[in-house]
Amino acid sequence: MSQFGCDKCWSSEASNAWKAVTSIPIEEYLIDESHYIVSIRSCPSCSQRYLQVTTETVDWKDGEDPIFRTIIPIDDEEQASLTANKPPKTSVLEAIGPGRRSLKYGWPKGEEPSTYWGTGVYVGLHD
Repeated sequence: MSQFGCDKCWSSEASNAWKAVTSIPIEEYLIDESHYIVSIRSCPSCSQRYLQVTTETVDWKDGEDPIFRTIIPIDDEEQASLTANKPPKTSVLEAIGPGRRSLKYGWPKGEEPSTYWGTGVYVGLHD
């Protein structure tokens, strides 16, 4: 069992965790640009906070731009640091939980989207 989250928000199955955690309301936007969004969600059942990083690169063809998302549970100290230093730098985001399990969502151009477990946060390219 994970030290983060509860059965309602952080299931052991990636697809179930994705459905659950993305249904949690966004508590705060740290960056809110059209192709780069960084936000914090908070589970109403267990109060676990999650950092979500969404990036999109525009290729100006076909309208199917690649999208990548990472959701990672954060502790109170990390949440306080992120919200006190808005907008957070890429290096600060990528320093959150480097070995911690995170939920990844990738939708490369021309492929089906996938949800899977990974570790840490990687911001990647965005427009």
